[in-house]
Order: sequence, then C-alpha cells, then structure tokens
Amino acid sequence: MPQDRIPTLLDIIVTSHWYHSSGWQIPTLKTLPKHLKDKIRRSHLKRGHMPNELFDALTHEQVRDVDLSSCEVVTDPMVLSLHRARGLRRLDLNNVRCQFDIKNLSNALSDMWGLRTLFLRRSNADDSLLRVLGKFCIHLEEIDLGYCVGVGDTGIGLLGEGCAKLKSLNFSSTSITDLGIQIFVQGEGRKCVTELRVDGCGLTDDGIQLILMFCPNLHILIFHNCPLVTDDSRIALEEYRIQNEMSLLQLSWTVY
Repeated sequence: MPQDRIPTLLDIIVTSHWYHSSGWQIPTLKTLPKHLKDKIRRSHLKRGHMPNELFDALTHEQVRDVDLSSCEVVTDPMVLSLHRARGLRRLDLNNVRCQFDIKNLSNALSDMWGLRTLFLRRSNADDSLLRVLGKFCIHLEEIDLGYCVGVGDTGIGLLGEGCAKLKSLNFSSTSITDLGIQIFVQGEGRKCVTELRVDGCGLTDDGIQLILMFCPNLHILIFHNCPLVTDDSRIALEEYRIQNEMSLLQLSWTVY
C-alpha cells in the first residue's frame, strides 16, 4: 500500500469519533487540543451532522473557518456558540434553514473584527445585520446575500459606507433598487469591487449606469432578469468596455 494512503493516527481518531460519537462525553471533547477539535468539527460539518452541544464543545477562540452550508438546519444555540470564535475569517451559512434569531447572528458578528468572507445566501439576513457588518466587520471582502429578501437599499448603503475592502458582492434577488445603488456608490466600498451580482433585482438603467460610473475595477457584472433594464444599459456597457480597455471579463444581462 502506498505511504500516502496509510491513515494517520489523527485520521483514525476522527473516523472513530464519527462512528462512535455517542460514546464521547462532551466534557472530554472540551479538553481536546484545538487542532483535534478542528478536525472533528470539520468532519461532522461536511456530513451535515452537528448536534448543538457538539458544535459548542468543538468551537474555540482560534477557529478561522466555519462552514455550516451542509447542515440542514442552523439553530440559535449554534449561532450563540460562534461568540467564542472571535478570530473567525470565513463563515458560510449558504442555503441553510435558518432557525435562529437574526439578532443573535448580528451579536456574534459584532465581535468578528477580522471577518473576510460571509456567505448568507437564502438566509434571513436583513438590513439590521448589514448595519452591524458596516460598523464592526470593516475588513470584509466577500459577501453573498443572494435571495435575502430582507436586504434592501438602506442595508447595502451601510455596507458600502463601512466596508472599504469589499471585492465580491452578490445582491441577486434581494430588495435593492436604484436608490440603494446610489447610496452604495457614495461609500468607500465601491472602490475595490471587482465582482457584482444584481440579477433579479428591481434596478433600472440608472442603477446600472451608476455601477459603471463609480465602480472602476469591475471584472464581473451580472444583471440578467432585471425587467426594468433597457437597451440603454447595453450601450452604457459598450462605452465602459471601450473606456476601460475591456476590463470586464464576464458579463450577463437581459434587456427588455
């Protein structure tokens, strides 16, 4: 058998925990070294199986990445456990069934000053959460808010005002309008944006032209399924591509 296929002692311990997790006591798990906690936590999360007590026992202050996207349901106890992970850099809650109060998530995020990536697609995120992000998570670079209907003009304005390092934004099928774009491009967040999705939103040609005028580093712009957009946006796109020497690498749009 090749050497690289021989399981390590750590792999054996993690596998043993998965198959015999009922035999492990929570107090015992809390005493494990942090790197072992991380291995066990990731293994359970990939399988979408993470009881609240287990997640709490395996979460600590040096956790940098938490991916809950494979969990069917995320509850308040799990969100409250995130308070301990103040050094978190990446949090993925995409497409989970949210059985938690958005205020609890907001409170947890308010302590995560170093957060860089936040995925909340199809969650219960709203403008109140974006207010927290704009105030406390000022190093945020990537955020996915697709299909979060509670996100509107006020929220993205606050995000753009407080987060000056934003690079990749997904606002698809949210409740934003031209007004939100107008507020957003007045903030510092517009300067570094390279990827922006606003497909399925209620934008008009005015909103698209504001994006093209005030987001100078765009490489990806997606705005299909915006029924209020006309051929004027296509013309504005052509002008932008000429002026910026084809800086846009990916485009997706529909004109009506």
